[in-house]
Amino acid sequence: MLLTMKQQLERITGGMRREPRKLAFNPVYHRYANLPWILSKTLDISENGARILTNDLFNEGDELILKLSDKKFQRNEVLSIKTRVAWAQRSTHGTHPYECGVSFQDRSVTYLREKSFVDGLANINCLFLQNYTKDCIGKTVNNIEDLKAAYELLYNEYSSRNLCSPNEARLYYNFYSLTPGARTFVLKRGKDILGTISIILDSPAGLPMEATYPDEIRRFRAQGMRLGEIGCLALNSRFFSSSRYSLGSIEKQAHLFKLFKTMTDYARHVTNCTDMVMGCHPRHTALYKYLDLEEIGEVRDHQ
Repeated sequence: MLLTMKQQLERITGGMRREPRKLAFNPVYHRYANLPWILSKTLDISENGARILTNDLFNEGDELILKLSDKKFQRNEVLSIKTRVAWAQRSTHGTHPYECGVSFQDRSVTYLREKSFVDGLANINCLFLQNYTKDCIGKTVNNIEDLKAAYELLYNEYSSRNLCSPNEARLYYNFYSLTPGARTFVLKRGKDILGTISIILDSPAGLPMEATYPDEIRRFRAQGMRLGEIGCLALNSRFFSSSRYSLGSIEKQAHLFKLFKTMTDYARHVTNCTDMVMGCHPRHTALYKYLDLEEIGEVRDHQ
């Protein structure tokens, strides 16, 4: 299935499993019914909910909407999530008289669209998700050790899912990985590589998906699009459970999105890429649609 990305993250879905709470003194706006937005902050966050400071003593079952933003709230709304009050009590934190625990109801986060997909995704600076990735660094691979580690990670993850054939080197890469317009990115925590992703810029050598979707790629070029193809994406199962779908884990999503942000930062600042395409298995379509990738081609066999 061929997908294309046009703008930016639209929403993510969190999981139902109870997770340890993490301290997160992040600015947050909350709103009850149609009352004005109130600026507050979170005290801690888990995958299932959060504890926030409030000016009002809410009742169990009240529905609140939380919003977090990068820069100024009035200028660039980033995140909106529906919650339900699980408990409320007086607070000892001083800045607000009450605090309450809220559970994430639809477990979805909504993002406003921006004019440019590259600028939109690259500018994502959601404090809620940064809580899960603040000890990680996304970077362009610039040495042979990290490149080999990225290819080893791809081989381990792909071979375990029968997505690549065994080879003695235990590395996964292809012809396009070695073209001048290709770049590999990694997400690192200390010396550990948590994930990797690549971009291949259009060139006389073409794009990998062109072998399966030649008409679509040709049409995009005719429209003046400067294409890049997203590929070689993997998260390290040593650090993320392979049994949990990415839409079921906020932590897994956060690291996935940070990989995409690293890649789109590069696309925006370094290349002249205007649009990206990506091939994926049909069972992963829902995940990439949350990244605002639009389905543009029917399911076809791809080698």
